[in-house]
This record gives sequence, structure tokens and C-alpha cells, in this order.
Amino acid sequence: MALSTQESSTLWHLRLGHPGSATLNSITKNHSVKGMNPAATPDIIPCDSCVMAKHSKNPFPTNAKVQRNKLELIHSDVCGPFPTCSYGGSKYFVTFTDDSTKKTWIYLLKQKSQVLESFKIFKQEVENLKSIKILWIRTDNGGEYTSNQFIQFCQEEGIIKQSTVPHTPQQNGISERLNRTILEKARALLVHSNREIELWGEAVSTAVYLKNRTPPIGSPKTPEELWSGNVPSITRLRVWGCNCLFKIEKPENKLSTRSRRGILVGYSETQKGYRIFIPDSKKITITRDVKFDENTFGGTKNQNLIKFFSFNNGSKLPSNTLSNHLNPWILIIPAPYQIILTPNHKNQNQKANQKITTHPKNQGDQPAYQTSRQN
Repeated sequence: MALSTQESSTLWHLRLGHPGSATLNSITKNHSVKGMNPAATPDIIPCDSCVMAKHSKNPFPTNAKVQRNKLELIHSDVCGPFPTCSYGGSKYFVTFTDDSTKKTWIYLLKQKSQVLESFKIFKQEVENLKSIKILWIRTDNGGEYTSNQFIQFCQEEGIIKQSTVPHTPQQNGISERLNRTILEKARALLVHSNREIELWGEAVSTAVYLKNRTPPIGSPKTPEELWSGNVPSITRLRVWGCNCLFKIEKPENKLSTRSRRGILVGYSETQKGYRIFIPDSKKITITRDVKFDENTFGGTKNQNLIKFFSFNNGSKLPSNTLSNHLNPWILIIPAPYQIILTPNHKNQNQKANQKITTHPKNQGDQPAYQTSRQN
């Protein structure tokens, strides 16, 4: 007895290992196989086995509605703990992002319990500036946001609190992506300047400062302009982590030096000055009278971090092509060293490994690194 159309499609769905309706439709339409009943349609009956075996999260909308009014919706998230405390003793940071303008505020925290206090400071600042009340705040389900104190404060201030579904961080995607952006920028600043990891607090704060002055993809305006209405000026920007000399306001005597060595670690949001880290005292000062050396980081000229490198054919390429030609090797060797790649194609069946040796280029020269790889 011939199978009905629905029985036929269901049977072939089972025979073919539970393919989806689109696959069955393609097979039938394109005659991809022989021996399949052409009457079989992709309109298969619901299959519990498919649901149990393949159940995945529903796709999230890519074109989420943007709140057009400032402070209508605030996104917030906490990042941390970091393995090393900052010089100020912080181990976390919390961000607040306006959904309309995408401008972000960041606060460094020693403990997660300080989130509520940071939110109060942020709320008072932005509401005073714009004379607008915050309507919504969207967070994850972290304890710092679900505490009775935080919920009670929102209720007293008339703020509607939105929380994501457990284990669904995509619903707070703006804050989650923001954390990634901040950390990527901060890592780049620290790596480029080769500064100590304890400066991560200043690095993430600078990352947010720069993010607010960079137009996001698809928008010709920066978050700062959308928030304030003024095109931000970046003329005072300097390379983060570079060496500098800042003026001493009160010299000890008439013969003492008038400058002191420091490191640029940020920009003041409330004053027209630079944040300068003083290595000797491990303190930060804010000043406007600074002389920068944007090519020097701890005594090493940045453009000479990699003097040149050679391949086995002897060709030399500029250092800026390093990342394009050394994959999968990423090596950073301080000048005046050179990198020599000498792949050894013998012993092809041996497990790949990398060996680093040193040898002097010439008598009297400093040793150079020689990198070889055995395949």
C-alpha cells in the first residue's frame, strides 16, 4: 500500500537521519538522490527526537530597537575580578551605556558591592546635566544587580529594571560586546607600551574615553557628539604609556630641576589636563604642562622594537609586515636584535616544535635570536 504524502515525508525524514525541512525540500526539488518518493514534501510532522537532540537558542534580533531619547535606557555590566589589583586597589569595573547615544561611563571598583554607589553617582551626574530622568536599566542577573538594596533604589527612583534571562547574556549584548571592546583596547595599550599590569585601571578608563570619541560602525557621529551636541576635539591625544616630563609647580629651591619624569596614563574628564603616573611614588597627578616623547616607552624606542627580520632566502622586510608574514609565529624582540627564520624541512614526520637559540651576529655585537622550526 502506498504511503500518504505526510507519512512519506516523515519516513524519509527518519531515514535520512533527521534532516531539516529545507534540506528535504532541496533534495526533492533538485533530484539530488535516486529512489526517493517525489511525492515526499518537507512538511514533516513535529519530531520530538529532533527537538531533544538539536534544541538551540532562538536567534536574537540583529536590528534591536534603539531608544531614541537620551537616558531612556541604560545598559550596565560588571567586568572582573582581574588577577592583579590596580595601583588604586581596584579589581573590577562597571560600565553604564546610554542606548540612544552609545556613550559609556566607567567606574573602577574594589568590590562588587560598590556597584549601587557607582550607579547613584552616575545617575545624579547625567540627570543633572540633561534634566532628564533615567527610565530603564538593563543588566544581567548578577548579585550586585539583584540585591534588595539595588531593587529598592530603582523602585524609589521610578526606574524600571530589566534583567536578562539566566544564561542568556545576548539579551544584554551592548554591555557584553562593550566589555570585549574595552578589554581589547586596554590590552593593546598595555602591550604596545610594555607597561606594568597594575596600570590596567588607567588603561580601561582610557579605552572608554577613546571609545566615546570614535564613531561606531554605521554612524558618522561619535557617542560624545551625540550626547553633548559638540564635535569632540582630539588634538590633545598622545600615545598612551609614553614617557614624558611634567612641570614641577613648587620646586624645592632655585637650582632644583623644573621637571619630573612620568608616564601618560589618561585624560581628565573634569579638568583640562593629562593624567600622569609617577613611577617613583606610584601616584597619579593631573597637569597640563607636559612634554611628551611619544616614541619612547621605558627607555626603548618603539619604532626599533623590531629592527628587521630575515627569511631563509635572505630577504628583509619592514617591521610593519611582521604580523602578515610570521604567522603562526608572533615574536617581539627588542632592538638591536634581529629575527632569523630558518625552517628545517627535514624529519617531516616529527612533531612540530619551536626552538629558540642565541648567537652573536658579529664579534662584539649583541646576540641575535635565531628561531628555527622542525617539521
